[in-house]
Amino acid sequence: MKDSAKDESVVSGPTRRLTWPIKRAAGTDALAARLRSVEERLAVMESAHVRFAELLDLVQELLLPIALRDEAKVAALLERFSDDLDAADPDD
Repeated sequence: MKDSAKDESVVSGPTRRLTWPIKRAAGTDALAARLRSVEERLAVMESAHVRFAELLDLVQELLLPIALRDEAKVAALLERFSDDLDAADPDD
Protein backbone atom coordinates (compact mmCIF):
# COMPACT_ATOMS: atom_id res chain seq x y z
CA MET A 1 0.00 0.00 0.00
CA LYS A 2 2.88 2.33 0.69
CA ASP A 3 4.15 1.63 -2.83
CA SER A 4 0.94 2.96 -4.39
CA ALA A 5 1.09 6.05 -2.21
CA LYS A 6 4.69 6.48 -3.25
CA ASP A 7 3.72 6.15 -6.92
CA GLU A 8 1.02 8.79 -6.48
CA SER A 9 3.50 11.18 -4.89
CA VAL A 10 5.99 10.75 -7.73
CA VAL A 11 3.40 11.91 -10.28
CA SER A 12 2.54 15.47 -9.37
CA GLY A 13 1.47 18.73 -10.88
CA PRO A 14 -0.14 18.83 -14.33
CA THR A 15 0.73 15.21 -15.08
CA ARG A 16 -1.23 14.00 -12.07
CA ARG A 17 -4.20 16.16 -13.04
CA LEU A 18 -4.15 14.65 -16.52
CA THR A 19 -3.78 11.01 -15.49
CA TRP A 20 -6.26 11.03 -12.61
CA PRO A 21 -9.44 11.31 -14.76
CA ILE A 22 -8.12 8.65 -17.13
CA LYS A 23 -7.45 6.23 -14.29
CA ARG A 24 -10.82 7.03 -12.75
CA ALA A 25 -12.77 6.54 -16.00
CA ALA A 26 -10.92 3.50 -17.28
CA GLY A 27 -13.02 0.36 -17.15
CA THR A 28 -16.24 1.99 -16.01
CA ASP A 29 -19.60 1.09 -17.45
CA ALA A 30 -20.80 4.66 -16.99
CA LEU A 31 -18.46 5.93 -19.67
CA ALA A 32 -19.57 3.28 -22.15
CA ALA A 33 -23.24 4.03 -21.39
CA ARG A 34 -22.67 7.74 -21.91
CA LEU A 35 -20.96 7.08 -25.23
CA ARG A 36 -23.89 4.92 -26.39
CA SER A 37 -26.30 7.67 -25.37
CA VAL A 38 -24.37 10.27 -27.33
CA GLU A 39 -24.23 7.99 -30.38
CA GLU A 40 -28.01 7.42 -30.21
CA ARG A 41 -28.69 11.14 -29.98
CA LEU A 42 -26.34 11.76 -32.89
CA ALA A 43 -28.21 9.22 -35.02
CA VAL A 44 -31.52 10.96 -34.24
CA MET A 45 -30.02 14.34 -35.09
CA GLU A 46 -28.63 13.00 -38.38
CA SER A 47 -32.06 11.66 -39.28
CA ALA A 48 -33.68 15.00 -38.47
CA HIS A 49 -31.04 16.78 -40.54
CA VAL A 50 -31.80 14.61 -43.58
CA ARG A 51 -35.56 15.19 -43.17
CA PHE A 52 -34.99 18.94 -42.90
CA ALA A 53 -32.83 18.92 -46.06
CA GLU A 54 -35.56 17.06 -47.95
CA LEU A 55 -38.18 19.54 -46.76
CA LEU A 56 -35.94 22.42 -47.76
CA ASP A 57 -35.57 20.93 -51.26
CA LEU A 58 -39.34 20.68 -51.53
CA VAL A 59 -39.93 24.26 -50.38
CA GLN A 60 -37.23 25.53 -52.72
CA GLU A 61 -38.84 23.75 -55.66
CA LEU A 62 -42.30 25.08 -54.73
CA LEU A 63 -41.01 28.66 -54.56
CA LEU A 64 -39.85 28.59 -58.18
CA PRO A 65 -42.12 30.32 -60.68
CA ILE A 66 -44.54 27.90 -62.33
CA ALA A 67 -42.84 28.29 -65.72
CA LEU A 68 -39.51 27.10 -64.28
CA ARG A 69 -40.89 24.43 -61.97
CA ASP A 70 -40.32 20.74 -62.70
CA GLU A 71 -43.72 19.27 -61.82
CA ALA A 72 -42.43 15.68 -61.90
CA LYS A 73 -39.72 16.61 -59.39
CA VAL A 74 -42.27 18.39 -57.17
CA ALA A 75 -44.55 15.34 -57.25
CA ALA A 76 -41.66 13.01 -56.39
CA LEU A 77 -40.50 15.24 -53.53
CA LEU A 78 -44.04 15.53 -52.14
CA GLU A 79 -44.54 11.78 -52.34
CA ARG A 80 -41.23 11.01 -50.64
CA PHE A 81 -41.84 13.56 -47.90
CA SER A 82 -45.41 12.35 -47.24
CA ASP A 83 -44.20 8.73 -47.17
CA ASP A 84 -41.58 9.72 -44.60
CA LEU A 85 -44.27 11.43 -42.52
CA ASP A 86 -46.50 8.35 -42.69
CA ALA A 87 -43.60 6.11 -41.64
CA ALA A 88 -42.74 8.39 -38.71
CA ASP A 89 -46.36 8.67 -37.48
CA PRO A 90 -46.58 6.76 -34.16
CA ASP A 91 -50.41 6.57 -34.32
CA ASP A 92 -50.38 4.04 -37.18
